[in-house]
Amino acid sequence: MASVGSLVPETIVFLASCARQKRLTTYKEVAQTVGTFHRVIPKILCEIREICLSNNWPALTSIVVNSSTGLPGEAFLDPWLPRSAPQGKRHAMWQSMVDEVYNFDWTPALSNKKFPQKHNETTTGKAVTHCSEEVLKEIEQLLQEYQVVVGLARREGRLKDSAANTYLLHVSNFVRWLKGDFEPGGRKN
Repeated sequence: MASVGSLVPETIVFLASCARQKRLTTYKEVAQTVGTFHRVIPKILCEIREICLSNNWPALTSIVVNSSTGLPGEAFLDPWLPRSAPQGKRHAMWQSMVDEVYNFDWTPALSNKKFPQKHNETTTGKAVTHCSEEVLKEIEQLLQEYQVVVGLARREGRLKDSAANTYLLHVSNFVRWLKGDFEPGGRKN
């Protein structure tokens, strides 16, 4: 699967195409278009939001909505409005942002298709993670349990040292990847 950062340019192009057609799109449609799992889309949209903010572009991500509600995710307006703001005010702001996106000429913005990104980082310099903090905490707890199980199998002679080390290395690298600390095929850190 491609990294989050590598999917940003293609996603921007797709969203700009939707904006030109003056239509909303869904998380699922974006995921299918760029060839990734729908749960990755919020991370991609976060990067695109930062790119839009840094370039003074309208909030292109405002046109991505949940297929059930027809609205963007709860966190969408966080940079502009607290979640405690009245629902009517939040909806009016979102609708205004959608109108700005529809009326913006995206041609110059897309002309070079080179959008700022750092390897495994967002435009804010924060590491890209591949799951939520809650999920990551649960996975880390399960990793600790797995390490105990592998250690026990090693001590009981059911696993050779080399096999146990391989099991632990690969699962640890997966967790590092989830945290944004590891890229398969990248240099060792």
